[in-house]
Amino acid sequence: MHAKGPSHRQMMVARTIQELISIALLKGDLAHPGIRGDFISITDVKVSPDLHNATVLVAIRNDASVSIIDYMKVLNKNLSYEARNLVAKNLRTKYTPNIQFTLDKSPDGLQKLNEVFSKITE
Repeated sequence: MHAKGPSHRQMMVARTIQELISIALLKGDLAHPGIRGDFISITDVKVSPDLHNATVLVAIRNDASVSIIDYMKVLNKNLSYEARNLVAKNLRTKYTPNIQFTLDKSPDGLQKLNEVFSKITE
């Protein structure tokens, strides 16, 4: 028996959340002192089948002034609520997913981040 993948609805909600949060970070709409939105890349979003929870996978460009652990603490403690409010205003679903940020440790996540930054520096 094969594991069932995410539904079309889950994928659409995930893509919308990824776009909303990515744009908000870059524009500074989701901001916190000491956190630079241009150092964070949203690599993927996983949404639970009931659409109540969303895990936002992030890759963080190494910045010597702030540790990755501190970035993750701020994202989850201070920005997850703001991100949820942003999603609630723009997503047309019965429920607004709870947002949890998680560090993307996959090689693909780091490669995506490197590609983004190489395009920016060109």
